[in-house]
Amino acid sequence: MRRASARRPAWVLLCLALCSAARSLSESCDDGKRLLERDLPPPSEYSCPGPTWIRPHMRLPSVDTQYYVQRPRHFCMDTPVQYNETIPNSGPHRPMRAQYGEYRYCPPQRWVYNLELGGVVFLYHPCVQPSLRAQLAALARSCVPKHIITPFPGLSPARPLALVSWGRTLEMSHVALSELSDWLQQNMNQSREWPERRGGRYRLMLVHPATLGSKHVHNRGCAQASLWVRVGGFWAKCSRKNYSPSVSF
Repeated sequence: MRRASARRPAWVLLCLALCSAARSLSESCDDGKRLLERDLPPPSEYSCPGPTWIRPHMRLPSVDTQYYVQRPRHFCMDTPVQYNETIPNSGPHRPMRAQYGEYRYCPPQRWVYNLELGGVVFLYHPCVQPSLRAQLAALARSCVPKHIITPFPGLSPARPLALVSWGRTLEMSHVALSELSDWLQQNMNQSREWPERRGGRYRLMLVHPATLGSKHVHNRGCAQASLWVRVGGFWAKCSRKNYSPSVSF
């Protein structure tokens, strides 16, 4: 009795070959590990060369700007990616997004893709007063699962902090929890693509990976939890269910 052939049908082999070729082409375009220096400025641009700025005594009104959304396009590492806006918020980017979390520096060529997928980027000038930076980072880690925290040299001394979502920015002189809560409720999770199926491959200079956005944490009820965070001398209660911090003095 002749044994059944163990060979796969020709169409299956063809599909496997095409998928393998597409995967190889994608990784040669951008694998999140090679040629990364092409998007990096000199270290002096994302680190503070001198003393940090004095904390502003006056609280200036925040500047909330909505932009014309530019077409999102993927560019391989052999093509420079540049932006017209002072704070990039849409448009072209690299094919591999950044892993969520806090970075010593993450280039916009990476985190613009995170914005397209519904993430929020928290920016601070490298010379910002350390307490302001700590407040911003605490809010991001406690209340926004899909966050990127990174220095950004394009901010001004008057408003050294900024939040960025897809097509929108909020430039700030200080951290006002009620204002940030309202802004996040309006602008979080404005995803332009299908839900993410895998983590970001870009991890250069990642110092604190985000944990709230993992599937495991959310499946255990993290989205309905509340957390008290000390922010600038007072306690802020941040509800992960509705991302609405409330202040307790």
